[in-house]
Amino acid sequence: MEWPCPDLVDRDLQALLEKLRALRQQAQVVVDDLVDELRHSTRKLEAGTAREVMRSYGLSFETLPGEPAESNNGSTTTTTPVTTATT
Repeated sequence: MEWPCPDLVDRDLQALLEKLRALRQQAQVVVDDLVDELRHSTRKLEAGTAREVMRSYGLSFETLPGEPAESNNGSTTTTTPVTTATT
């Protein structure tokens, strides 16, 4: 079996990575819009309940320095949603 020329493979890989980068930016815009909508929809709920709803949609939260760790029932101070990934 003969393998394709490494230059062609590299060129194809770079083209695919560029397409993925463009799609990633579009996906981030959609995710940001969805998080904004979730925040708006849960704004009148208790903080722990709102986080629970947002977790059911796949959001994760991190405790910032100086904040108490969240208990299992979600009854602590506000934490920050993690919605962006590094590129």
